[in-house]
Amino acid sequence: MGRSVLPGGPSGSGSGPSEPLPPFPAELRTLALAALDRVAGGLWGLAVVWDEAVYGPKWRRGIVRLRDVLDPPLPPQREVLFAL
Repeated sequence: MGRSVLPGGPSGSGSGPSEPLPPFPAELRTLALAALDRVAGGLWGLAVVWDEAVYGPKWRRGIVRLRDVLDPPLPPQREVLFAL
């Protein structure tokens, strides 16, 4: 199986689609982020188990990566649009 490729680059997991996924509609990104926040928020057993596991930090880095793919940070503004 090929490397998994999410919008924004390969995930490195070795499973999943072999081709880049099309852009997700904004409403699906919002739903996916809400679901990700609920699962990784610490109140669910999954987050507690992973946080206590040896690979917990790697799992958390994967969550951060997913968030960056679903809701990429805004690039820094390079020019001033108006002076205050």
